[in-house]
Amino acid sequence: MKNLISLILSVVFIVLSTGAQAGFQDGMKAYMSGNYPVALKEFKVLATKGNAAAQFWLGWMYSEGDSVPQNYSLALSWYTKAADQGHVEAQSSIAEMFDKGHGVPQDYAQARAWYLKAAERGSMPAQHRLGVMYAFGLGGAKDAQQAMTWFSKAAERGNVDAQFQLGHMYRIGEGVAQDYKAAVFWYFKAVQQGSEVAQQDLAEMYRLKLGDPEIYREVELWYRQAAEQAKLEAEEQAEAEAQAKTNANVRAKVEQQAKGDESVKAEVQSAPAAQGTVSDVHLKLDNMAPAPMQPLPSN
Repeated sequence: MKNLISLILSVVFIVLSTGAQAGFQDGMKAYMSGNYPVALKEFKVLATKGNAAAQFWLGWMYSEGDSVPQNYSLALSWYTKAADQGHVEAQSSIAEMFDKGHGVPQDYAQARAWYLKAAERGSMPAQHRLGVMYAFGLGGAKDAQQAMTWFSKAAERGNVDAQFQLGHMYRIGEGVAQDYKAAVFWYFKAVQQGSEVAQQDLAEMYRLKLGDPEIYREVELWYRQAAEQAKLEAEEQAEAEAQAKTNANVRAKVEQQAKGDESVKAEVQSAPAAQGTVSDVHLKLDNMAPAPMQPLPSN
C-alpha cells in the first residue's frame, strides 16, 4: 500500500460539521496512537453519516486488517462511497486494488480508470502509476505521449520513480524528441533521491559522453560533495562507536571494581564469625600454654 505519510494528508479533507470534525480528529488521534478499536468506533459513526474521510479510513482499516479481520470486500465498499464523493486517496486505493488484484480480480482497465480520476485530482502516486500504465499499455492502448504527460506531472512534484522514467524516455526518445541534456537532468534528480537504477544509467551516459558537458560538471561537483559528506558521516559514526566502546569499557571497570569492593567488604564482615571473639582467642591461648615447671626433688 502507499506510503502512510501521503494518507495522513487526507486528514485535512473537509468534514461535514463541527461535531463530525471533533469525532474524526478523535478517531485519527486514536489510530495514530495504535488504539484501533477506538478509531474504528469513531470512523464507523461518521462513515455511516456520509463523512468521506471517515469512509476512506474505515476502508483502509478493513484493507489492512487493523483491529478487524482483513476484508477487501468491505474495504472496497467504503472506498467506493468515499471515492464517489471525490476523495482522492479512496480513488487511488480502488485503483491499486484492481491494479494488484487485492480482493478483486486483477483488472488493469478498471485500475487505469480509477488512477486517472485520482491523478486528475492531484495524487502524485496515481500520476506516476498512470504513466506506467500508458507506457506499457496496461489496461488500454500504449501511449508514450500520455505516459510522458503523467510522468512529468509526478516528476516535477518529486516522485523519484517518475523522474527516472522521464530520464529514460528522454534518453531513448520515446514519446518525446530525444534529448540527452533533459535525460541527464532527470536522471540526476532521481540520483539525488537515492535511485540506484538512475545512477547506473547516468554513469553509462557519462561514459559515452552523452549530454551537455556543463551539466556533468554539476553532477561531478554533487558527487564530490556527496562523497565528502559520506566520509564525514562515516568518521562521525566511527568516532561515536569508539566513544561508546570506551564508555562501555569504563562502565565494565567500574562494575568490576564495585564487585571487588563488595567482595572485600563481605570478607571483612565474615572474619569475626570465622575466627571467634577476643575472649575465645585468649581461652585458646591459655589452653595452649605449657604446664608450670615442677620443683626438682631434693637429695
